[in-house]
Amino acid sequence: MPRSSIVLPTFAALSLALAACEQPPAPTPTVPPPAASPRRTGVRDATRALEAFAQTMLPRARAATRRFFPDYEAYLFAAPARVRGASTVTVAIFVERCGELASPKRRKTRERDRELLALLARRGITHAVLEETRRNVAVATGSLADSRPARSRAPNAALDDLHAWVRDWSDCAKTVVTRRDWLIRLGIGRRRARAPSA
Repeated sequence: MPRSSIVLPTFAALSLALAACEQPPAPTPTVPPPAASPRRTGVRDATRALEAFAQTMLPRARAATRRFFPDYEAYLFAAPARVRGASTVTVAIFVERCGELASPKRRKTRERDRELLALLARRGITHAVLEETRRNVAVATGSLADSRPARSRAPNAALDDLHAWVRDWSDCAKTVVTRRDWLIRLGIGRRRARAPSA
């Protein structure tokens, strides 16, 4: 076979490949990101508002309380562990305790409670601000976002549900997957015990 008959098809294939590379790629259709649900947006906004409250209003309230009502500091301001959502917990406790200060049940300390609330109001933490913060706490923790009726559940009910689901899934998987090595990789198979050596 002539050498030129081998080179020409190879050169033609290389030319076609180069031509294909030089062509601009087809435009990739842009898919808009999924819109956030109103519930998720509300929770995000409420969480940001609580974080801002924890960074601005709480230090202001704590400074005033520590100066004029030091015996109330431990009551109003909790110190949860540094975990995710700690600021929300701190603000929630503060708002709840401020609501207790306004409750008529605290008869013995009613006068000092009102004086402390008046001091906080002069520092910008008014009744309206506390009410708005209370609504943000409810949204961020899911109290308002979830309208399903609350059910009394045992402390380990969620773990029991998870265990029941895993057993259901593993039992169904064993009816389909029959190879032992696959079952072992899935975590639902057992290795055969080795026979003791003589």
